Amino acid sequence: MKIQHLCWLLVAAFCCHVATPAVVFNVGLPRTGTTSIHQAFALLNFSSSHVMFNRTRFDLELGLSKHLAQFRQSGTGVVQQHFDQFQAFTDTPCYGLIPSIKAHYPNAFVVATWRDRSSWIHSMSANPQAGGSFLMKQAHLLGDSTNKRSRTERLGIIYDNHEKLLNQYGIPRIDIAVRETL
Repeated sequence: MKIQHLCWLLVAAFCCHVATPAVVFNVGLPRTGTTSIHQAFALLNFSSSHVMFNRTRFDLELGLSKHLAQFRQSGTGVVQQHFDQFQAFTDTPCYGLIPSIKAHYPNAFVVATWRDRSSWIHSMSANPQAGGSFLMKQAHLLGDSTNKRSRTERLGIIYDNHEKLLNQYGIPRIDIAVRETL
């Protein structure tokens, strides 16, 4: 599927799903097509934020924990102010805030870019900077797991816990993988 087609499908689904214009959150994990979705929204002149606090991916660690905690608890603060500045969000930290986004933005259209588990783990292993420390430390997707597990094991736990949240909140998945057709 071409990115332009995906873009129009997203907008059509968004417009039909929500009575009043709201914000769109893609809560897909890194390496699932989040950049493509971000570019698709830009093609339609949506104001879109791909990675919050994006001077570098490593800026996510600097003081973000307290801001995320405040947003998770009350839906206010720096994270809420950032969310109020754009129409669409396509990556970090959205995948780590699913319950809070659903609670504090009830009219939002929430979708998840998706790829199968083995493909995602392979891609994350080949791109170890994807998601940065946010994915491992602040997304709250590792549960009680410790750093004593291998990176591959931790990625599997993150993927499985993310899938549980998508199912729990009924979030539709979009697989935008490019495949050859015969």
